Amino acid sequence: MAEPATEPKNPDAAKASKPARMRSPNYPGIGLRAAVERAQVFYAADKRSWSHVDTALHHWGFKPKSGGGLVVLAALKSFGLLEDEGSGKLRHVRLTEFGLKILLLDAPEHASERQRLFQEAALKPKIHAELWKYYKGVLPSDSTLRYELMTGRGFTENAVKEFIPQFKDTIAFAALVAGDKLTADDGDKPPSDPFAVPPVTQTPIATTPTTPAPAGQAS
Repeated sequence: MAEPATEPKNPDAAKASKPARMRSPNYPGIGLRAAVERAQVFYAADKRSWSHVDTALHHWGFKPKSGGGLVVLAALKSFGLLEDEGSGKLRHVRLTEFGLKILLLDAPEHASERQRLFQEAALKPKIHAELWKYYKGVLPSDSTLRYELMTGRGFTENAVKEFIPQFKDTIAFAALVAGDKLTADDGDKPPSDPFAVPPVTQTPIATTPTTPAPAGQAS
């Protein structure tokens, strides 16, 4: 006896029946403190040169295509310390000029400039800049921040547990305080250069008014 004909399965319908997986917004998987340490390791090995992505992961103790290693790489990119080009087997990475400044301005006389760069790096990730602006530089308790992240910004519970400690450590490491505004998106003026020579202010030369000579007299 022949089996009754069945309608072909619709793969799109099957996909639609599965609940969509909730995904948190992009955020650095490690804080700025750890990212700078990773950048120092990269610089010790490859200096300013391009490096294959697998080589970079090896510098940090990860295997090729390691999920943890790629999280580190993405974090360095989000803080502006690293850049990449190509994809797949042709993907290469190197330190940015911004990242090199942070690493090389390590003398005591450069301390203030380096700290300014840390502050700029801390607010490069979009979510960091948004939260810093939203709370006007005064971060709330972890429970309040957790509520905002989960209800207002689509974070999952696991993402919140990972994000809050790294975010607060990044803010502390960069020594950001209320009133610091370093993102160009806000239309703020770029921070002043502490090494710039201030313009010379010229003091007007005082002059003594002359008394007009009487008529008929030579002056």
